[in-house]
Amino acid sequence: MKLNRAGDYGVRVVLALALRERGAVVPVREISQEQHIPHAFLNKVVSTLSAVGILRTHRGAAGGAALARDAAAISMLDVIEAIEGPTTLNFCLTCAHACQLSPDCVVRGVWARAQGQLRDLLASTDFAQLADRSRAMAPSPRLTASAAPPRPARAVDVLAAPFTHPPTPQRRTHRC
Repeated sequence: MKLNRAGDYGVRVVLALALRERGAVVPVREISQEQHIPHAFLNKVVSTLSAVGILRTHRGAAGGAALARDAAAISMLDVIEAIEGPTTLNFCLTCAHACQLSPDCVVRGVWARAQGQLRDLLASTDFAQLADRSRAMAPSPRLTASAAPPRPARAVDVLAAPFTHPPTPQRRTHRC
């Protein structure tokens, strides 16, 4: 299983909201800027998470997104499967008849155990736990709600910085 970008963004937006005061409605554009997620893409992720009851959305000038339930009641598995569908490590686990070797395959059992352990870990990791761990770590502008967004570079700052030439590539004198 490879977590795609939408799944990663789903986890990041739920964590960003879990770090806020309970019930806080946060503008999607603010989350987009804070988490460095393209706004249009984030809207789709928020819409999907809202449709399954993980988030609730509010329209209007004071609109945005908020957690629909307590952060402790939302697991990473809930979010990932809401965005990406069921977690599957190998196609043979989705259907017993997907592979001709399935009835006698010793590897299928390993895939099944690994998938079970992954699902158990994701299901037992909730966003209240993740928010607590995040708060305990050094403050990060992307994960703390109260942090000011980084100041964009001004032209005067860029021009005042010392210029360094990129390293000159070495020419190869022999073939490998």
